[in-house]
Amino acid sequence: MRILIISYYFSPDTTVAADRAYGFAQSLASAGHQVTVLTSAPESNFSADFNVVNIPNKFFVLIKKFFSFFSEEVQTNKGTTKSQTTSFFSGIINRFNQFRKSKGILFLGRMPDLADFWYLSAFNWIKQQPKWDVVMASYAPYSNLLLALKTKKQNLANYFIADFRDPWIDHHLFSGLPLISMMELRLFKKICNNTDHITTATPTLSKLINKQSGQHCITILNGAVVLKSSAPSLPFSLPSDELLIIHTGSIYTHMQSIDPFFTALKDLKATHTFKVCFAGNEKEHIQSLISKYQLENHVYHLGFLNKSNCRHLIEIADICLSFDLNNQSFPGIIPVKLIEYMAHNKNILFCYEHIDSDAASMLEKYNNKETTPYNTRDLTRALNRLYQTSSLTTKNMQYFRDYQNIDLVDLISNLNKNTKNENSPRSK
Repeated sequence: MRILIISYYFSPDTTVAADRAYGFAQSLASAGHQVTVLTSAPESNFSADFNVVNIPNKFFVLIKKFFSFFSEEVQTNKGTTKSQTTSFFSGIINRFNQFRKSKGILFLGRMPDLADFWYLSAFNWIKQQPKWDVVMASYAPYSNLLLALKTKKQNLANYFIADFRDPWIDHHLFSGLPLISMMELRLFKKICNNTDHITTATPTLSKLINKQSGQHCITILNGAVVLKSSAPSLPFSLPSDELLIIHTGSIYTHMQSIDPFFTALKDLKATHTFKVCFAGNEKEHIQSLISKYQLENHVYHLGFLNKSNCRHLIEIADICLSFDLNNQSFPGIIPVKLIEYMAHNKNILFCYEHIDSDAASMLEKYNNKETTPYNTRDLTRALNRLYQTSSLTTKNMQYFRDYQNIDLVDLISNLNKNTKNENSPRSK
């Protein structure tokens, strides 16, 4: 079948959105389908069994240049600093960013979004192509789904599959803007009423969207990607007798209580030798905790790393960290990093606020883990127990993407059979 996957983010982006779309494309192409990915991501040199069409968001490129001007530093006789003009506007931009992140607008999933400016150029390309058998799109951004909906309604595709990595309505992190949220609800219902199938990333999300839309949902978990690792530059040498603890991916400071972990490390350093590496966001916050707990020779933040560097960290780590979100209203988040840790049979330290989350449930059948509440005493005990065990070197293939995408491949195969039956002489 000819399949169009619409994903604003795609490789070489390192986001979950890019990885999920890449996994779908890879699995469907391996099953013999003709897959094309439509994206705004820059062209990449990776080899694949599917086509990638890159249509840049020209408006975003202009906005990025405009905002980057106010973060530029200037050279003075006292060293490198910001000019008064750029400092003034930088302050305004920082305050706007705080508001943006609290509401989830502009590239965080809620409306309005700068990806909206990509919609017209992307659809102009779609309508020039032969009719697709299947169009598939994933939230977020919501423009992916709106493009797929228009493709189906204008009879440019036979089937439409809507995928959700996160909830759009009643988002667990972002409240959205009050009046615009009403418009988002209408668009969400319109998409759900016109899609042929809905897929989601977690069981709880399937239940939520089923409740919101009345539509049956198929859960397709995220999975680890098979790729070659490459070693990042580390700010320390790692002796063979030192324990390496790592955390890859995002940290949400308002929903993850990581201070007790640092308190546990401070207690542990008197009796154990270890190094802890964070790779991802919140560098300033981590560095402030390093100073607060006097862990300068033990904890490091490596900044944002590419996927192959993160994979290398996972491969050499003794313990991998996962901090569950403190959100009982929506426990349906399973971080991709947690699945990657499990796929590589690593010892996992899982910290939770509420033990009934999807992530905690997924870990129940996994042996190499310590699950502990967010408190110093339990964290210290868990680290001590993990210090005595070794990670396995074999991989758990059930946590890789090809295995997790079996239900999607089966779904497409059934759609293919339906199409053939509808076009058979007997059906006519």
